[in-house]
Amino acid sequence: MSGVCSAGCQDGWKTQICNQAVDPPINLVISDVTDKGLKITWSPSPDPDLHGYRVAVSQLGMATAVNHYTDQTSFPVLDLSPDSDYVVAVTSLFLTDGWWSQSETVVIHASTEMSSATDLQFTEVTESTLGFTWVPPDAVVTGYRVTYGLEEAAEQLSPSPGPVDRSAVIEGLQAGVMYKVEIITIGVRFESLSLVGHNATEA
Repeated sequence: MSGVCSAGCQDGWKTQICNQAVDPPINLVISDVTDKGLKITWSPSPDPDLHGYRVAVSQLGMATAVNHYTDQTSFPVLDLSPDSDYVVAVTSLFLTDGWWSQSETVVIHASTEMSSATDLQFTEVTESTLGFTWVPPDAVVTGYRVTYGLEEAAEQLSPSPGPVDRSAVIEGLQAGVMYKVEIITIGVRFESLSLVGHNATEA
């Protein structure tokens, strides 16, 4: 079922003679955004001939990633790429006396978050240093920001690790103290949530 008007009406009109207007979805909202997905919600149409909605999601300048029919007023979109812009299009579909029609399409833009690095491991620990490694995300990384401290990670490691780095060493620490370390992954446009770890220096 494509939703194309079987009566030959332009988008936004219904019935066999195309003399009744149909409303597009309203109040589109993007929520629950992660690095791999998002949720689209909209207000229901009061039209008694409403048959459902078509949801299309595509990256800017690329082919449609999702083209789905639903009779609900929300739709979760999964398996998207991190740190990316998407165009979300929702169209109302109607069935009037056996004739298909559709509303004009409503478009909203959305962006996924940047993925975080994972698997923070402390590998080299001395009285004054903490060495650690991490696993990069499956996304384009332009760099990392590493911060550390006692209760809050307020100090920033300099120079910052580059996009191909997978490890770092913090020097000049106090002996026998528990430190908090945070790694933020920097994408092309967005930054990830922090990857957080705790480890003590040797006494």
